[in-house]
This record gives sequence, structure tokens and C-alpha cells, in this order.
Amino acid sequence: MKSCLTVLRMQDIQGHALCLDISSKLDEFHVIAVYAPPDGNQCESFFDTIATWILPGQTYVLGDFNSVTDPTDRVSGKLDVTSSLLYDLLSSNELLEPPGGHTFTYQHPSVANRKSRIDRIYVPCSALDHSFTYTQWCQCSDHLAVVMAPCKKEKTLDTVEISGRCTKR
Repeated sequence: MKSCLTVLRMQDIQGHALCLDISSKLDEFHVIAVYAPPDGNQCESFFDTIATWILPGQTYVLGDFNSVTDPTDRVSGKLDVTSSLLYDLLSSNELLEPPGGHTFTYQHPSVANRKSRIDRIYVPCSALDHSFTYTQWCQCSDHLAVVMAPCKKEKTLDTVEISGRCTKR
């Protein structure tokens, strides 16, 4: 059986990310899969390095960010220094999260009320021209896997604004 996706290039980034150029019959994708350092002191240099790999308007960034950008993404409602670092990375590169991913994806193994939504998929603003379904499934570890799939676009799509970062029609 022949695969419908071809990996054109794969590059390790600091042992915490993988940069992939992927080709399909219809399109090419520049994807960065991340596992951000759990130590907040390492995040500034990590996010700075990730920024150098982002191709404007073409890069999808996904994975475990070990950070949130909104207080509602943690049961505690607390943000930390990594929150502003991640927000700056996303806004300066016009990356956003498609609507629909509002389930906590991580639960601490021994503390029941320590939950957060640190596993995400961010897309370039140009991807708003497409419609996506954001689904979560398979609790294979202490995280839920996050999956985003293309779906049928509605006939009427009004202006979309997500966190004031990007408006597309």
C-alpha cells in the first residue's frame, strides 16, 4: 500500500522538536512537532530557536508546549513566564489555534485537580481559509492525543478573530 504522504525532510531541533517538510498529492506542509522543556528556565531559548524554523504563513506547530496562553487553560487559572514566551512566539509568527480544542489534555498523575491544556495545534493564519475539526482521543499516557482533521467548509464563513491576532475571511 502506497502512502499518501511523503516526508521530504526531517530535522531534530535541540532534542525537543522535530521539523518536517511533508508532501501530499494536494499540498506541502512545514510542520514543527514540539515537546517543550518542562523546565521553564529553558523555554526562552527553546522558543527563540523554534521561531527561527518557522516559515511565515506556511508552518504548523503542534505538540506538548508545557505552557498555556490563557488562564482558562489551567484549573488553577495561573499563568507563568512561559505563558508570555509562548504567546509572543505565536503572535509574532501569526499562528493561532483553530476553534474547538477546549478540553484539558494533561492531568497530573497524583494530583486530581491539577489539569491543563498544554497539548495544542497552531496553524498559520492562512489556514483559516480551510475548515478543521479539532478532536482529542486516546489517553495513552498522562496526556490526551490531539488530532486535527480537515472537514467540509461551511458555505458562509464570516470574519474570524482569535485572540485579536489574526482576522481572515
